[in-house]
Amino acid sequence: MKVQGLTLFDSTHLAYIFGCIVFCIAVPFLGKIYCCNPESKKKWVTGLVWFTVIQEVFDYLNRMQVRELNLELDLPLHLCHIALLASTIALYNKNMILFESAYFWGIGASFQAILTPDMSDFDNNFSLVTFYLHHALIIAHVLWLIVVEKMECRQGSVFRTMVITNICAAVIYPINLIIGGKANYMYLIDKPPVNNPLLMGEWPWYILNLEIIIILYMGLLYIPFFLKNFKSTALDQT
Repeated sequence: MKVQGLTLFDSTHLAYIFGCIVFCIAVPFLGKIYCCNPESKKKWVTGLVWFTVIQEVFDYLNRMQVRELNLELDLPLHLCHIALLASTIALYNKNMILFESAYFWGIGASFQAILTPDMSDFDNNFSLVTFYLHHALIIAHVLWLIVVEKMECRQGSVFRTMVITNICAAVIYPINLIIGGKANYMYLIDKPPVNNPLLMGEWPWYILNLEIIIILYMGLLYIPFFLKNFKSTALDQT
């Protein structure tokens, strides 16, 4: 049975948004305080990774309790699933490309999903929790890598992430067609039923519109790193 009676930015939605913000801030904040040496940092990262894995396991167990799993809805092929995988791996190996991709996907797409989800598409209350925790974990991972690991996006990171995003789309689009039915991974077949003014037009125009918006969004997200690098370069030249 679907959860009914949820409205965008009602008290329940605002409570979940607030919880996500607190969680995303608390994880890197605690890491900054308690990860004073490589050994303690390794333990925290291991715990965070296991927490992420357990959250995903419980998500799928919950889906199995309320309905049968199927290829149309339950493959981890949405951008936020890919972002969670990238950010989790980056926690372990500190891969820069995975970090940069997770940063732009996480701070961009995941935060947007938290703000404007499809509020009618939850099987039960537990699926609400796993949905928000899933997206909050992506942001928390990225902030951990920035605050605790001191990782930064490099020059050209926007271009690289856009290329990777479009490669993912090129692979996933035919998978949607092969599966058929309600398969709409990465929302490449039809735009998501959310109240989002950024989603304008029908297929394929909303995809082209999103491409432009995503580039601008990523450009804005890169500004803090650009300014820091610019300041460092200016200081080195003086």
